[in-house]
Amino acid sequence: MVLQGPYQSFLPQPPAGWTPQYLNGYGFLTPQPIPQQHTPQQYWTPQGRAGEIDVPIMVRDEERKRRMRQHVQDTLRRMEQIAADEELAMRMQQQEEELLRIESTRTAEADRGWPMEVRAARESWREADEIRPFIPSRGTPFQPSPPVEPFIPPLPLSPLQRPANPSPPGQPFIPPSPPLQWPANPRLSRRPASPVIGPIYIAPRPPSPKPYQRPPTPPVVPFVPPLPSSPTENPIAPRSILKTRSKEAPQPATTERTASSTQHKKLCEFKDLFTRDLKCSRCNIRMPVRPTTTNQSLGKQLHVLCPSCPNSTRPAHCRGCGKPTACKHDCNAMQSDCKLPTCCRRGRAIALFELLGTFDKLLSSSAESFTKSNTWPVPQSERADYLRFMTCNSDPRSTRPFNTKLTSMLEIIQMWLPREHSVHRSVRPMLEMSLLLETIRAYVKDRTASRINWVVYGELYTEILGFLILLGSHDSLLPIVTQRLPAILTSSGMHALIWDPDLSEWTADADSDTRKTLYTIAGATELKTALSKFGAKLASSQSQAFIEQFVFDINHIGVIDVLS
Repeated sequence: MVLQGPYQSFLPQPPAGWTPQYLNGYGFLTPQPIPQQHTPQQYWTPQGRAGEIDVPIMVRDEERKRRMRQHVQDTLRRMEQIAADEELAMRMQQQEEELLRIESTRTAEADRGWPMEVRAARESWREADEIRPFIPSRGTPFQPSPPVEPFIPPLPLSPLQRPANPSPPGQPFIPPSPPLQWPANPRLSRRPASPVIGPIYIAPRPPSPKPYQRPPTPPVVPFVPPLPSSPTENPIAPRSILKTRSKEAPQPATTERTASSTQHKKLCEFKDLFTRDLKCSRCNIRMPVRPTTTNQSLGKQLHVLCPSCPNSTRPAHCRGCGKPTACKHDCNAMQSDCKLPTCCRRGRAIALFELLGTFDKLLSSSAESFTKSNTWPVPQSERADYLRFMTCNSDPRSTRPFNTKLTSMLEIIQMWLPREHSVHRSVRPMLEMSLLLETIRAYVKDRTASRINWVVYGELYTEILGFLILLGSHDSLLPIVTQRLPAILTSSGMHALIWDPDLSEWTADADSDTRKTLYTIAGATELKTALSKFGAKLASSQSQAFIEQFVFDINHIGVIDVLS
């Protein structure tokens, strides 16, 4: 009997003479017990011929099952090993991140003190310890509280003890107003003044008829202030104080306020230059100039377009002189084909105004987010903490964004201060009132020179020295780098000082005798020593040329400082 089908079955061929009881109803052999001994058996091969094998079917199945079990066990063992390796690597990574966090926390605590969260927690713990009641422990002997003295009400006033100036008959008693303590140096505040409420006179309590009864509630007599004798007097203050105060000489303004107001007045003289509207050269329609927005590019700030002319024919006007230029509508004012850097002095001054205002916003917002400050304008101490972190931190991931923006800002400012062109009179007060020189001072001071990473900050310091040399090349800007400048205490930014002078604030410390000039700081010996040590480690000729140019710029700054 030959079995036919899509697949050949390896079943034994029935020998000749077998009876039908050995076959089932489907034409296949009934299951017969297979002998365990090693005897050759006849099987059908895929080619249809009978062959002999030496291993029985049961022995072959057991071997296959054993191999499958071994394969499954090996697979499970490998999966467990992979999971253990991944868990170990994750644990090691977490430990490394924890060590880095602890190290950064220690560095930040050494630079700026405890974090704000830790300070708040420690303050809350200290307040909780102060207000927590005393609870004696088992080892502490209980101390009884001191005895409470009974309340003895005062005696009523006799007719001889009445005030010298009684009130008219039929009206309530009006006690004399207590003397007011006027501040020596009143400080104006921008917050709305709270309503003034006069003191309330409380009459003495009458004696209680019984010691265990509660005394009655005393009547509350409202305080009626006296009428002012003149409209200039304060209706709340006594006349004696007013007369004494009017005789005193007026207190002069402090030096700090005087210096701040003087600088602010110098800058406000050029307010019309930065805020005036222009007229279109084609249709003679007014082109408004609005304050700078966050997403507005420098090209849109300096190129004024007419709102009524068609897009195909309207020219771009210079914001300084109002003349049409050959620039495109999408010119960003930072390319070599832009005509505005060489157009007029007013246009260059407006460009510097926009750049310095943008940098003031950048520094103030960065310092505010870094120190979690709730004060605006950001004070000098918090700006100094942020700049100290930028100059002393060796992690480029936290310092690269600000350093990159500062480098590009200095490069653009040098493009708008060409050596061959004159400078507008408004540039000097803008630079003196901007926060840019304060940032440069923080980067080139003596304590920073020994910790400068010249590989990371090489391009930034090249732009800083180039900017200082450029300031010294202009006669009108030379005093900025050769004279002592006051320290800026608070600043609302260049844009706020021009567009909102009443709501802005700019104060400086006029005592600048102890401050060094920018050229004195940049030409210090520590900077040259650090450069020489760094140059000894470099081997390439390009790096050596970079160091030589750097030292040449520092020597140039030192010579100008001595000559001036």
